[in-house]
Amino acid sequence: MIVVVLLLAVAAITGGIIYWRTASQKELDAARQRCNDVKSQIYDVQSDYAQTVRDARELLNSTSSNDVSDPSTLSRLKEDLGHVPDNITTPNCSADSVEALDSERESTQDALRNQRGYAKTLETDIQDVKAALRDTQYGSTSDDYSSDSSDSSNSSDSSDSSSRELDGEAFSGTYTNDEYGYSIDIPSGFEWRDEQSDSVRKLIDTDTDMLIRIDADDNPAGLTPQSALAELKNHDDVSFATAKGSMVAGSWKEGSIIMYVKEYVTDSRTVTMTITYSQSVRSKADKLVEKISPTFTIND
Repeated sequence: MIVVVLLLAVAAITGGIIYWRTASQKELDAARQRCNDVKSQIYDVQSDYAQTVRDARELLNSTSSNDVSDPSTLSRLKEDLGHVPDNITTPNCSADSVEALDSERESTQDALRNQRGYAKTLETDIQDVKAALRDTQYGSTSDDYSSDSSDSSNSSDSSDSSSRELDGEAFSGTYTNDEYGYSIDIPSGFEWRDEQSDSVRKLIDTDTDMLIRIDADDNPAGLTPQSALAELKNHDDVSFATAKGSMVAGSWKEGSIIMYVKEYVTDSRTVTMTITYSQSVRSKADKLVEKISPTFTIND
């Protein structure tokens, strides 16, 4: 009888240990998944953030206080550019405790929120400077400017609606933008992504997560190929930077992100293709860049 009781006690203890270990493993797996979910957001956030910082620096370097109706817009942009946050440290998500995994996740979430907020601040600064440039160029009450604004609004509504319908759809072939006069050949494997404005187009490669972003503007800041080239050369870890006629191209690294830019700068407009991808997929992504870049052209 005593032996039976002892056996039952041992079985109960063993079962309890197994149950505890199983429950603990489930909690650990759930914490690791939460950490990896946040980790997967880093690439997109840092790509958009790096592009916004580049746009802000280029605008600041090409604009003087005499070019804008409100010089304080430039001052705000310069001040905010002086507080660029560091690149996000990618978490390992391999710790053996729920507490450590949750700590990694929370730190990464804080860094992501910081970069998103900073990028949003810069985007607002950029729009304020561009508005001040237009006021100087056209005059805030100019009939010509009012007419242009009306046309732009109609164009924006149409383009925005079209983009939302295409978001997530596969695309390959030649894309032509008649409004800004450029075209590009996209290989198979890409999908549209909703753009941030009517003058922005985004596509992403579903295999490598390589992002193609094309920005077009009417060059209110009076950029030149030489000023664009100088801006490219200001980046750290530049692998190359070159200019030929109205075309400027270059590549550099932002942390673990590879940045490739090909830009056309004319008196009437700027059209910029920015390709971003992770160092980890460079062997595949470099081949895509070599294939896509020569097809990105503008109309004379």
